[in-house]
Amino acid sequence: MITQRNAAANIRKVLQQATGEELAAGNDWYQAANERALMMALDFGISIEAVAYIIAALSPSVQWEQNVTAARKLLEAVVAGESTDLVLPGYPNNVAKAKTIARLAHARFSPEQWKKHLKGPKVVEFAENIINPSRCQQVTLDTHAISVASGKRFTTKSAPELRIAEFTRISAAYVKVAAEYNISPNQCQAITWLVWRRLHKGRKR
Repeated sequence: MITQRNAAANIRKVLQQATGEELAAGNDWYQAANERALMMALDFGISIEAVAYIIAALSPSVQWEQNVTAARKLLEAVVAGESTDLVLPGYPNNVAKAKTIARLAHARFSPEQWKKHLKGPKVVEFAENIINPSRCQQVTLDTHAISVASGKRFTTKSAPELRIAEFTRISAAYVKVAAEYNISPNQCQAITWLVWRRLHKGRKR
């Protein structure tokens, strides 16, 4: 069980290894994601919330560019009435969630109503960070983010299922370190994600 103090120390250690390029890319990552989601929303005449939740639903174990491409492909298929048998990357349950959200994309749901279609703190926080990158204080705790905070490399299969208390401690650690460096929590997470990926490049996830 990791403490908030130890998680913060591990996050600082990784953050301090960031290159100038990683700092710049991490600082802009969620804003750039927001712009891409907004453009997709405008293209299909739907809300950015719907797009972000589709992207988030498809995201586990799917690379970002593939993730965005799959979301657009799904929306195009829904418009054409051909989404039922569409094959998309990702876990079957996540693909099913994305298809459900896409079919409801024109519904004027509140944020809370969208969340009902996307369970799991990691994917919900990911969507929220895409929707409000400059204001969101939540942290996307994917495998890399958990590894960074734990000081131990996990793969997708070996990453622990976080209990609410553990999720809260690790999230709070990212918030604390972000404040120390005068960046947002999602910037802290994105920067350390990029550093961790570089440090472990070539290893299997």
